[in-house]
Amino acid sequence: MSSPTQPPAIEDTQHDAEMEIVRARVPRVVIAIGLLPLFALLVLFGFDQPLGQPHLLYRYSHYWMLRAPSALFAMIFATGAAILLHRAWQSEQGSGERRGMACIAVLGYVALIVWSFFAAPYAHLQHVFNFMSPSHDGAFVLEAAPLFEPEQISAYLKDGFYERVRQEPENMAGRRILSNPPGMTLLAAGCHKFIHSNPDIETYLINTLHLEEAKPTNVAQRRLFATAALLAIVLTALWGLSMIPAYRLFRLFLPIESACALSFAVVFNPATLTFTPGKDPAQLLFVLTIAWFWLSAYRRARWWEAAFCGMTCTVATMAGLIHVWILFILAVATLWHTASLDKRVSRWFGRVLLPTVVGGFAMSGAIYLFTGWNVARTALAVGLRYSEIQEGVIPDPLALILWGIALYTLFVGPGLWAIGLALRGVKKSSEANLGVRLLIVTVAVMAYTYFTANNNETPRLWIPFTPVLLLAISLRRSILFESNARNRQLCLALILLQLTCTLASWSLLDVRESEYRLFVTQRMWD
Repeated sequence: MSSPTQPPAIEDTQHDAEMEIVRARVPRVVIAIGLLPLFALLVLFGFDQPLGQPHLLYRYSHYWMLRAPSALFAMIFATGAAILLHRAWQSEQGSGERRGMACIAVLGYVALIVWSFFAAPYAHLQHVFNFMSPSHDGAFVLEAAPLFEPEQISAYLKDGFYERVRQEPENMAGRRILSNPPGMTLLAAGCHKFIHSNPDIETYLINTLHLEEAKPTNVAQRRLFATAALLAIVLTALWGLSMIPAYRLFRLFLPIESACALSFAVVFNPATLTFTPGKDPAQLLFVLTIAWFWLSAYRRARWWEAAFCGMTCTVATMAGLIHVWILFILAVATLWHTASLDKRVSRWFGRVLLPTVVGGFAMSGAIYLFTGWNVARTALAVGLRYSEIQEGVIPDPLALILWGIALYTLFVGPGLWAIGLALRGVKKSSEANLGVRLLIVTVAVMAYTYFTANNNETPRLWIPFTPVLLLAISLRRSILFESNARNRQLCLALILLQLTCTLASWSLLDVRESEYRLFVTQRMWD
C-alpha cells in the first residue's frame, strides 16, 4: 500500500522537471523578446520612417556608417568584461580570483563610460554644440555665463531667477531655464569659474578636445567652449557613477547576479546613452540614491538612512522637480504596503517618513543659511509655472500625444521588455506585493506627468522613472531571486542583450540633431 505522501512527492518531481525545461528556454525567450524594440527600430530605419511627430522628430544619424564600427569596438571589449563578470559569479565567494575578475569587469564598465564621451563622430563639436545651444543643456551654460562672483550668484538665487521664471517662454531662447530649478545653472557657473581661474585647464581642454575646430571668435567664446566641454565631462561622470546606487538598490532585494544585470539595464540603455552627456542621464545618480536610501530605511527601519534620503532629495530638487515625484512614488507604495501587512503605520511614519522630512528641512535650512537660497520657494515657483510653460509643446489630437509612449518603448532598453514579458515565474512574497504596489503607483504618476509635461520628449523625460519601474517588475520574478547557474546564465544574457541593443540603437540615431545641424544644414545655434 502506497504512502499517503507519495503522490505529492511525484507531483513535486514532475513540477521540478517541468520548471527545469522552462528555465532552460528562458535565455532564448529573453533574447527574442528583448530584441523586439531593436528590430522595430531597424525596420523604421530601413524604410526611413520618422521617429516622433510633427512637433518633434528624432533624426537618424547622418554618420551611422561611422558610428557602427565604433559601437562594434565597444561591444567587443564590453562583452569581454561581461564574461569575466560571469566567471566571477561562478568563483568561490571571497576568493582572490573572484575579486580580480570583478575588478577587471568594473574597469571595463569605466572604459565603456569613457568611450561614450568620445564615440560619436566629431564628438568634440557635438558636445560643444549641445552645451552652447539654448534648446539643449546649453541653456544652462549661457544662463551661467554672467555669474562669476559669489555676490552675483547670491543675487541671482534671491531675485534674478524668480524674475526669469515670470517671463514668457517666447522671450526666452529656450524653455529649460523656466522649467527647472537653477541647480544646473549653478553647476555650469562653477565650471565657468573653474575654467576662468585655471587657464592651463582651459588650454588643455581646447587642445585635447580640438575645440579650435569649433572656431571660437574671441577669448570669451573660447572660454565658454571650454566650459561646455568641462560640464559635459562632469555630467558624463555623474551618469557613470549612478551604477553604484543602482547596484546597492537592487542588492536590497536580489542576489549579486541579478543586481548587476538590473543595475546595468537601468544605467546603460538607449535613452541614457543617446542623451549622454546631458542633465537627464546624470540625474539618475540622485534618483537611484534617493530610492536606495528610502527602501533601505524602510526594510531595515534605519532612521538615519531616511534622513540621508531627505537630504539627498533636497540637493537633487535644486536641479529638477522629478526627484520629488520619485520620493512621492516610494512613499505612497511603501505606506500602502505597510498598511496591507497589518503593521503599525505609526512605525512607518516614525522610522521612515519623519526622518526623511527632518533631513530634507535640515539640508534646506543649511543651504539657505550659507547661500541665501530658499530651495522650497524655488521648487514651488517652478512647479506653479511648469504646466503653463509646457502648454505650447503638448500636441493635439490624442493620436499625436500617444506617440511619446511608443517612442519610450523603443528607448527604454531590452531589459524592461525581457523581464516584463519573457520571465513569467511569479514570486509570491512580501517583496512581490511591494512590487505590485510600486508598479501601480509608478504607472499612475507616469500617466499624470505625461499629460502635464512635454510628452514630445518622453524618452528623455522618463529616464528617472525607469529604475522604479524595472525594480517593481523584477520583484515579481522568482528566477531573479535565485543564486544558481540558471540565474547566472540569465543575467549574462540580459547584460549582453542590453549591450547589443543599446549600442545598435545609438549607432542609428542623432536625436538632438547635432550632426544634422552642424554638418548638413550648417544652422549651428539659431
